[in-house]
Amino acid sequence: MKREQLKRVFEGVILAAISTLAVISSIASYASTTEEGFVTVSAYSLSLTIGLVFLLLLLNREKLKEFSGLKKTVLKVILWIRRRSSKTL
Repeated sequence: MKREQLKRVFEGVILAAISTLAVISSIASYASTTEEGFVTVSAYSLSLTIGLVFLLLLLNREKLKEFSGLKKTVLKVILWIRRRSSKTL
């Protein structure tokens, strides 16, 4: 494999690992807290994951240009989660 391909595979693995850890954290917090705590911890986990992803993307500015629409998508997801959580409470 070429160096660029290895770099892309490594970035993909890192992003997948971060996403997996966020999901595990959310599930664990759901099992150990009330719904209010779940929303808070889930929002914190999501924010941390997004921050780490942007940090990785900043290290590779070409990828950042490719994902310029990511911000809108993330904001839509956060708003959707807030609407769903306010309906359950």
